[in-house]
Amino acid sequence: MQPSGALSSCGGTLPFFRRIRHAGLCMLVFVCFPACSRQPFQVQTLEPAVVRQILARLESSYTGFATMTGRAKIIIESPEYRQNGMAVISMQYPDSMRMTFEGPLGIDAADFLVSPDTIVFYNRRENTRFQGPYTPNAMRQLAGLHLRLDEVLHLVAGQQQLDARFISGPFTGQRLRDRLVMRGRSGDHHIEIELDSKERYIAQIRWIDDAGVIVQDVEYSRFHKERGYYVPDRIRYQRLGDKRRVLIQFRTRQINRSIEAKNFLIRAPQSARVIKLSDDY
Repeated sequence: MQPSGALSSCGGTLPFFRRIRHAGLCMLVFVCFPACSRQPFQVQTLEPAVVRQILARLESSYTGFATMTGRAKIIIESPEYRQNGMAVISMQYPDSMRMTFEGPLGIDAADFLVSPDTIVFYNRRENTRFQGPYTPNAMRQLAGLHLRLDEVLHLVAGQQQLDARFISGPFTGQRLRDRLVMRGRSGDHHIEIELDSKERYIAQIRWIDDAGVIVQDVEYSRFHKERGYYVPDRIRYQRLGDKRRVLIQFRTRQINRSIEAKNFLIRAPQSARVIKLSDDY
């Protein structure tokens, strides 16, 4: 027979007052142990010299990136129009790219080519060829995006130029729990670059004006490693001021495979209507 005032608790029979004290101790350990064992995360602020080293290491990780081929779904949205479709992409990095857009039943519907001295868009259905020297204005006329050639190629390749042409001042940084954020200036804008926590690739870049408004945003996601390079299978580009958006979703992608020179030629029949692109737009 168990004595009055005694109960089984935490593996033994204890007098009433000892039971209360012992139960309180058990509860204290139960509640506090997880909290006491978890160290609070400390945000680490990085000096400009450390950030420069990280940026240089990231830039060097692109060394040897020469060609890219793949197939992707491309969506382009602007106040004027919305286009989407599948495209086969060939890129000779860092100066040339061709996209062949597929029509119904896999039939080629249009070709798009950019290089240092030319930009061409050939609409096979309408047998119309737009062409002219490459300029950001010509790119805007054809795709609604006012971008330099290097910006177009970096965007589609899923990489980012990090040399003096892109960075115009010292950067500071903060290591957060799940990412590294670096802040500085690029041209006339403030810029914010987010890396993954292991500092292997850029996940997002934001361009911000002096009023603190985000004017341009690029997001890279769904990374995989291909021939030693981290490449994103999903790329989202936005210009928030004029509501322009590009989404690229790769289905396949190959890095540093041989591409024949003829892949960067667009031939149209002599009957094609030719429209010269003007830089006055």
